[in-house]
Amino acid sequence: MTVGKDQCHRDNTSERKRATPPFFVLNNPNMYHVYLLRSNTYNKRLYIGFTSRKINERIKDHNYGKVNATRLHRPWKLIYLETYVSESDARERKDVEAIW
Repeated sequence: MTVGKDQCHRDNTSERKRATPPFFVLNNPNMYHVYLLRSNTYNKRLYIGFTSRKINERIKDHNYGKVNATRLHRPWKLIYLETYVSESDARERKDVEAIW
């Protein structure tokens, strides 16, 4: 069986798409998120954060200038997210990521 060029291209792009965490994970008050933001300014700064709030609300805080550490480099875009049930696991992961 021969596969056309268009079919291969479609398969490759679908594999590259990242899975979005289920809605209940992002909005569960008992979950802890470690996230990585990239500034859309010319310098493309990175910021690693931790929150137990809804992740969308936390990103809005960053983009509205409510977080002192990120105020000067707005707007921010979420580029990576990990979710944990344990607060200590999430804090430990954030500290490991902050080293690099």
